[in-house]
Amino acid sequence: MPRYGFYDRLTEQFPSQVIVDITEVCNLKCVHCPHPSFKLSEHYAGRFLAPELNEKLVDEVGSDGLGLCQYIRYTSNGEPLMHPHAHEMIQYAVENSNTFVTLTTNGTILNEKKMELLLASGLHMIDISIDAFTSDVYQKVRGGRLEQVDRNVRRLIERIRLTGSKTKVVVSFIRQPLNELETDDFLRYWNDQGVDQVLIRNLHSAAGMLNGPDSGTQSNRRPCLYPWERVTLDPKGRLAFCPTDWGYASAFADFSDTTLKAAWQGEFMQTLRKAHLENDYKCHGFCAQCPDWKLTQWPDTGRSYANLVEDLKVV
Repeated sequence: MPRYGFYDRLTEQFPSQVIVDITEVCNLKCVHCPHPSFKLSEHYAGRFLAPELNEKLVDEVGSDGLGLCQYIRYTSNGEPLMHPHAHEMIQYAVENSNTFVTLTTNGTILNEKKMELLLASGLHMIDISIDAFTSDVYQKVRGGRLEQVDRNVRRLIERIRLTGSKTKVVVSFIRQPLNELETDDFLRYWNDQGVDQVLIRNLHSAAGMLNGPDSGTQSNRRPCLYPWERVTLDPKGRLAFCPTDWGYASAFADFSDTTLKAAWQGEFMQTLRKAHLENDYKCHGFCAQCPDWKLTQWPDTGRSYANLVEDLKVV
């Protein structure tokens, strides 16, 4: 019987994962991503996270989260490297957070200068989302040029080899109807290139924004992992409980007015966890309509992104 609650890496004192969503701006139009419709919605404003809020977050992870936070993940409802201060923000995190720091990027603008800055920062892991093995499928899935990304990633691997950098490289693939026949070729190719890990992900619905399975009847639901595992700082400067939210519906606190520790331990998050444990979402409509709880893995039910990070920490 799975356990639900705080145990293993999940602690009530501080989130084990902190996600920094630094920009809404993106340069691709992926079919599995809500960004194209998000960009046309009233929620989009081309925002960039204020660097001073990043510093506040990092400082809190380095103090209140010491020994509790597994990693900070720089990612976005956009492309993180579009942020004009991305590498400075990442470098500040590496130098001051006392934890593992990762970047998720589409790799399209990972040019020589950006590689140099990121590797010089001491960034611990770069996760490049690729999602295709052939150029034709890449263009259909992500709307860009695979040759460009392939070249950038291979250059990154070579630069790491030549410089002795300890930065780990992960490439990822979201399995979906357009690319599922390429899964094995993708795995084989990138393992041959010498990446540290090839990650095959399952397609989710972005908290119901994309077409996906029904959320299920109330009777067969189990608690989603996220309220016990992670918190997100969004480009507006608000803390949110769901990393797949594209409409700011899961934002619950202004980070300028609170701390990660206080928000994590506060009344709102306690009430949200109680709703998940009791399977009662009458006051939490965002969670009620989301089918993606099915894809979250509790520590004793399967492997997750957190396990990948832990593996790479010891390599």
